[in-house]
Amino acid sequence: FQRTLDGYSAEDVANTSGEKVWEGEVDLGRAEPNQMITTAVPVSEALTDTQPGAYVITAKVKNSNQEYWRDMATQWFIVTDLGITTVGGEDGVHAFVRSLSDAAPVAGARVKLVAVNNEILGEATTDATGRADFAPGLARGEGGRAPQLVVVETAGGDYAFLDVNKPAFDLTDRGVEGRATPGPLDVFATTERGVYRPGEFVYFTALLRDLKAKAVTGLPLTMTVERPDGVVAETEVISDGGEGGYFAEVPLVGDAMRGSWQIRLYADPKGDALSSISFLVEDFEPERLAFEVTAADEPIVPGEITAVDVAAKYLYGATAPGLAVEADALIRPIAGMAAFPGYVFGRQDDTTESQYEPLGVVGTTDEAGNAVAEIVLPEPQVTTKPLEARINLRLVDTNGRTIQRSLTRPVVADGDRIGVRPRFADSAGLGQGSDASFDVITVAPSGDTVATEGLSWKLSRVETNYQWYRASGSWKWEAITTTRQVADGTVDTVATGPVAVSAPVDWGRYLFEIESSGDGATSTSYEFYAGYYYPEAGSDTPDTLQVALDKDAYRAGDTAVLKLEPQFAGTALVMVVDDRIIDIKSVQVPAEGTSVELPVTEAWGPGAYVTAVLYRPSDAAEKRMPARALGLSYADVDPGDMKLVVSIDVASEQKPRQPFTATVKLGNVAAGETAYVAVAAVDLGILNLTNFQTPDPDGWYFGQRQLGMDFRDLYGQLIDPTQGLAGALRSGGDGEGGRFGTPPATTVLVAQHSGIVEVAADGTASVTFDMPDFNGTVRLMAMAWSGKAVGHAQADVIVRDPVVVTLSPPRFLRIDDQSRLLVEVNNVAGPAGAYKIELLTGEGLSTSAPQTIVELAAGARTALNLDLIATGLGDNDLRVIITGPDGNALVKQLTLGVRPSSGPRTTSSLVTIAPGETVTIDQSYVADLIPTSGALTAAIGPIARLDVPALLIALDRYPYGCAEQVSSRAFPLLYLNEVAQMIGLGDDAKLDQTIKDAIANLLSKQASNGSFGLWG
Repeated sequence: FQRTLDGYSAEDVANTSGEKVWEGEVDLGRAEPNQMITTAVPVSEALTDTQPGAYVITAKVKNSNQEYWRDMATQWFIVTDLGITTVGGEDGVHAFVRSLSDAAPVAGARVKLVAVNNEILGEATTDATGRADFAPGLARGEGGRAPQLVVVETAGGDYAFLDVNKPAFDLTDRGVEGRATPGPLDVFATTERGVYRPGEFVYFTALLRDLKAKAVTGLPLTMTVERPDGVVAETEVISDGGEGGYFAEVPLVGDAMRGSWQIRLYADPKGDALSSISFLVEDFEPERLAFEVTAADEPIVPGEITAVDVAAKYLYGATAPGLAVEADALIRPIAGMAAFPGYVFGRQDDTTESQYEPLGVVGTTDEAGNAVAEIVLPEPQVTTKPLEARINLRLVDTNGRTIQRSLTRPVVADGDRIGVRPRFADSAGLGQGSDASFDVITVAPSGDTVATEGLSWKLSRVETNYQWYRASGSWKWEAITTTRQVADGTVDTVATGPVAVSAPVDWGRYLFEIESSGDGATSTSYEFYAGYYYPEAGSDTPDTLQVALDKDAYRAGDTAVLKLEPQFAGTALVMVVDDRIIDIKSVQVPAEGTSVELPVTEAWGPGAYVTAVLYRPSDAAEKRMPARALGLSYADVDPGDMKLVVSIDVASEQKPRQPFTATVKLGNVAAGETAYVAVAAVDLGILNLTNFQTPDPDGWYFGQRQLGMDFRDLYGQLIDPTQGLAGALRSGGDGEGGRFGTPPATTVLVAQHSGIVEVAADGTASVTFDMPDFNGTVRLMAMAWSGKAVGHAQADVIVRDPVVVTLSPPRFLRIDDQSRLLVEVNNVAGPAGAYKIELLTGEGLSTSAPQTIVELAAGARTALNLDLIATGLGDNDLRVIITGPDGNALVKQLTLGVRPSSGPRTTSSLVTIAPGETVTIDQSYVADLIPTSGALTAAIGPIARLDVPALLIALDRYPYGCAEQVSSRAFPLLYLNEVAQMIGLGDDAKLDQTIKDAIANLLSKQASNGSFGLWG
């Protein structure tokens, strides 16, 4: 059905699956040469008695001698007065039948739900409102038993059907957004941050609820941890920690693969995942600064100054003066505009490339840490597409590190732009023999739609042929693409909305082009396919009905008032839906509009969509087609006591190197109900790296969701008899997708978690976090839940010394390297006076500035560059001691790695000792080695050639870590551990841990197919 027929298939329809009911000639309407015309064929004259069923009419030019295998002009149709609308969701399939002539509901019609294999899945009869319902199970079939058609027949012989396999209406342009409607088990899962270093722990928390956000308890869940390459690194069964709360500590190995990892939760390991969240594993340093940029939400005019406000402060609370702000801009062409969703602007063959513009230093922060960055964009390249600019602003910290923030704004165009929106599902294409319809608008540089006269459009078929040729002794081919125009015309756009353009298509690839003329001429093109079998093709999204609710949010027991502002009078079917129909009523809507009152009940859940479908009957006298328009609005419902009122009681400032306690308070836990909290304390500088937001379970469970029901109808497929020139009938005729390791981190990461804590009877829970040597802002993030409610809260705590000392060392050094240690001293709240700064280096480091005296006033700051010289290998401790005028001393400590310039070297000597002879082993054997970096072993005896201690040491010191080397290093320890202990490779516990680490390392190098890669 609905495919284009050739001579053979037309004959097969006539002789096998149908019958020929008329044959004749049609005189086409007169029109100008080379212009597309539409001819209306008067079916009622050709058929004096039309029977229920499907009809197909084919046509070809008379006496054309067209080959039998060639496609003919084909039009399928049914003659009916039945308009069908279907709504499908978790409560089944609902069919609504109305008369096309008067829009009245059709009662007593027999409705069938037919499967792909033509089996009748179910039958129902429409009630007085024209509604028929099918149970949910009937719509869940697969394969041949999947629903295909809704067929409607009346006692009077009328007949119609609707394909329920075609895509539902895309209503995202009317406010449908949010997460997908969940299944019976709804999981909220989160980590405590978005990025980790190898060797850390990931703290994972999850809540398991049902569709009404009530706790599902006692169900063990399977957690899998997947590496970036898809290999499952860990699988663990985690248990309910209380009222559907789950918690796990996920360890990352020291050489964990960098990239994006996934944690998935399963109720059934063989089924689909209930949730999936991602996190990054990278080598990173936390940010030290809070950096915010804001600008007016307006398009950028090239050549004019755009002001961007910059605010910066250190995360330990002090202002950040004197920091340079650098900027660059990326001006790039885009296909769409946010204000006009679904529209494409510009030519697809427009090859304008992105334009990068370095802007240099655009500002410097003042004493308050603020600046106004002045951005001036150059004139962009000429293009048919809209442009947007991504402005990247970088704040240069005192240690040379930059922190980047970005904002994106549209760029004012140099002229009008033409927008084209297909009226079909472009991802699926069009069926053969259908019409390709487009909405067209013109948008001025101001962003407003404007009227434009005389836009020229054309539709061309794109054909690709392949030219074979012989070159350099071999056959090669080249694709040659040509276009052949099949339709054209002109159209005038209006300022009030889109205008429609359509043309018939056959099989193949097509290109729609539309252009303006005169000064500032522009054009837009759109490419699509037709003629293939696409089950998603042809959504025919209905016209928009303007609807609005009287409130932003409601409570159960309220009355919601829906206001309808139609473009025509008619009958409206108003429904309240989520993933099922909650309420429904039919109302008459006059041309000036009306209001509909709807009672808000518990069934509305956390929120529901209020939809209205307005039907207009046909009017032959006014040459008016039946029509429908659809509008919807989301009604947010206050969750009431299902949302816990959570607060965190903690002092806003704390000192480092000591614990502090925070109290989480729940204000509305029901009497006798048990509640739990899980609290994370994370450095805001880590959270800012990935823009990690405080976990929000109440937003997850009570926020807006996507529409959980599918709307379809046949109104978009109606053939308009008022279009086209009349054709005259004439009957008769014929028809045819270094083992040295990473140097030690020079900054301490703050990321701690309380685990699951039960709330006391007074509604409070206390958690304690032990702060390391840290200056910055710690964000406390609390999740709270009980059997019936969830909630969250956050609080920022500044952790700092009265005198903040920040150390910025090099990442690592090599032997004999000379570098500097940047020591910044900020007297935030300490006494004024002389401060003594002492630098104590370890054995592998030295300095020429072991002591410095600086004078600091209250609130003042200073920075010192203390030289460092690397003298020995290893991870060396550095200590900086700052002693204030009051005698109080602050000790800062870090570890700085010194690495060799080359890999290790092993030299073996075999010496023969005669009876009574003496051999001396002295410094000459290690004279050319870096001091303290070497080791010497000696084996004496008949098997000295097999020097086991030396081999163990060589393996232990091997600098790299591929799979072969890791296994070679660890395997001998299984049976030579006593020898390993004797030569100083560690005690029994250390060697045991070495073996365990090696196994974890090897597993991290296993690929998804089970094989092991050398390096992962």
